[in-house]
Amino acid sequence: MLLTLSAEETINNFLNDIKVEKEKSNDSSYSKSLISIESKANDVLTELKGEKISHIFSLRLDDFRKSTIGLSVDRLKNEVTSVHFTKEGVDNNNLLNQMKKILNDFKIIKYLFDFSQHKKNIVICGPNGSGKSAFASFLKSSYLSNLIVLPAQKFLYYMDLQSYQNKTIEDYVKVEQKDSLKIVRDGEPFDINNPENLHFSVSQDLMHRFTIAINALVNNHVEIALEDRKKNKKSGNTFLEEVQDIWNSFFPNIELFVDQASRVLRAKNVNSEQEYYVNSLSDGEKSCLYYLASIFTAPKNSFVVVDEPETYMNPAIYNKLWDILVNRRNDCQFIFISHNKDFISSRINFSILWIKNFNAPDSWNLEEISDQNNIPIDLLVSLVGSSKDIIFCEGSASSWDNKLYSQLFINDKTIIPVGGHDQVIEYTKAVTRLSKSLNVKAFGIIDGDGRSDEEMESLSKKNVLVLPFNEIEMVFFDEDIVKSVLEPFNKMDNFSKFKNALFVKLEEKKNQIILNILVDEANYRLENEKICNRNSVEEIRQNLTNTYSSINNFIEKNYNELENKINCIISTNDYYGALKICNLKGEVAYGIADRELDNSFLERALTRIEIDDDLRKKIRDKYFKKIS
Repeated sequence: MLLTLSAEETINNFLNDIKVEKEKSNDSSYSKSLISIESKANDVLTELKGEKISHIFSLRLDDFRKSTIGLSVDRLKNEVTSVHFTKEGVDNNNLLNQMKKILNDFKIIKYLFDFSQHKKNIVICGPNGSGKSAFASFLKSSYLSNLIVLPAQKFLYYMDLQSYQNKTIEDYVKVEQKDSLKIVRDGEPFDINNPENLHFSVSQDLMHRFTIAINALVNNHVEIALEDRKKNKKSGNTFLEEVQDIWNSFFPNIELFVDQASRVLRAKNVNSEQEYYVNSLSDGEKSCLYYLASIFTAPKNSFVVVDEPETYMNPAIYNKLWDILVNRRNDCQFIFISHNKDFISSRINFSILWIKNFNAPDSWNLEEISDQNNIPIDLLVSLVGSSKDIIFCEGSASSWDNKLYSQLFINDKTIIPVGGHDQVIEYTKAVTRLSKSLNVKAFGIIDGDGRSDEEMESLSKKNVLVLPFNEIEMVFFDEDIVKSVLEPFNKMDNFSKFKNALFVKLEEKKNQIILNILVDEANYRLENEKICNRNSVEEIRQNLTNTYSSINNFIEKNYNELENKINCIISTNDYYGALKICNLKGEVAYGIADRELDNSFLERALTRIEIDDDLRKKIRDKYFKKIS
C-alpha cells in the first residue's frame, strides 16, 4: 500500500505546487494553462483513489499472476511518481501531456490487468462495428514499454535506404512503441517539408517498420557473428537464425540469407539458385517474415497484441505460425484480435473474449465465452460476430433453405445452416440459453416432414418454426411468387399447366408420398424415444417393444388418413394443400416446374424475391410471422 500512497502523495504535492503557482500568477494565459493541468491532475488523483487502480497499485510484484503485468504496473508507478512541477513544463505543454499520458495508461492498465488474470493467452472477437480495430489502436496509444501492438494494416515494402541500414533491435522496438496517434494527440505536428524534424522521422519510421525490422535482425546477426569470431566460439542462435529456422519449415524452397557486402537480407530460390530482393516475396511470405521479426525482437515479458493475425496468409500457414511463435515466446502474453473462425477455432489453451458493447472512444465491455453449451467454437464465433438475431436452418451454405432465408431476412437476421433438423433444434435451444450473454435471439426453421400439430406447437415453444410444407422447395411455388416470375412475361397460362401436372403427379405418386411421410415421422419418433429403464434385459426389451408397437400403431392409423387427405386435395384441386403435402421435390422442382413454368424456375423465383421488397414481405407475413 506504501507505493500507492507514494503515488498519491506525488500528485498531491504536484497539485499544491500548481495552487501556489496560480496564486502568484498575473498572466491570464499562463493561469489558464495551470487550470487545465490542475484539472487533469485531479483526474489522476481520482483514479489513484479509485477501487481498480488502488487495488492494482497495492499489489507487490510477486502478487501478480504474470510477470508481464507486474512490469507494466511497475513502470506506470514510476511514471506517476516522476511527476514534478516546472514552469517550463507548463509553457511547452509537457505537464499537460504527461497527465493525459498517465490517464490514458490508467485506462489501458485496467484492461491489461484483466487480461493477466487469465492463465491463458487471449483471442478477442466481435461483430463488425464492435470496435475491434479501435481497441487495437487504443492499446497502441500506450506509453508502457512492454506492450507491443502489431496492426492489421502493414506497409510490407522493403526500402533499401542508407538511413535505415544501421537500425538495431532497440531501434525497432522503439518504433513499435510509437505511433502517429500519439504524436497528434500530444500536439506535436508533422513537418513533411523538414526531413530533419523528429516527428517527420518517426512517421517515416512507422511507414517503414518492415524495413527497420529486417535491418534490425540483420545488424543484430552480423554484430553477434563478429563478436563470436573474436571469441572464437558460437554463443547461440541469433534472432535471424531463429527466424530462418522457422521460415525454412514453411518455405523450404526459399532461402533467406544476408548479403555480407551490403548487410541486406536477400532471398534465393533453392532449386534455381536465383537470388532476388525481399520485395519479390509474396504478400503472405512478407507478412510471415514481418511477424517472425516482430515477435522474436519483442521485449521480454511483453503483452503482444496482434490485430488480424491471419492477414495475407492462408490457414495452413497462419495457424501453424502462431502456434510456433506463441510456444517460442511463452514469456509473453498474446492477445489476438480476430474474427476469423478458422484461426479462433484452431487456438489451443486460449481464453476467448467477445466485445459485448463499445462506447466510443475508449470503453469496451469484454466478456469471456466460458460456457459453449456444446456449440462448436466456429459456430459460436459466428454468433458473436452477428449484430442481428440468428436463424438456424437445415442444409448447407448452398442449400435452398439458406438461399431463400438469406433473402427473406436479408435486413434483420443472420442465417446459419447447420445440417439436419435435429441440429437446428439443438442449436436453437443452446443459443437461447446463451441469448442474454450474446445479446441475440435464436430461431430455427425446419421442414414440415409430416409432423403433427402437437409436435409443431411443442417446437414453436422452443423458438423452432415448422414449415407448413414438407419440403422447402415447395415455398417457391407459392402463388404470389409464381405470379411475380411469370406475369412480367405474360406467361400465366404456364401456371395452369403446372397446377394440372402437379395434381397428375400427386395421383400417380400418392402412395410414395404417404410412405415418405410415414418414414419421416417414424424416424423422428425413434430419434426422440429414450430407454429409461435399465434394471434388466427384460425391461429394455419391453421398452423397445412398446416403442415399436407405438410407431406401428401410428403407421396403421395414419396411412388411411393420409390417403383420404391426398384424395381430397386432388378431387378439390386444393393447390395449397398439394404444396403442403408434396414431398417429391426432385420431380416437381426440377421436372414439372422447369418444363411447365420456366427453365431454372427456382433460380428465377429467388431472383424475384431478392429484388422485390413487397414480395418478400408477403411471404414473410404468410409463413414466417412468428419470426418477423
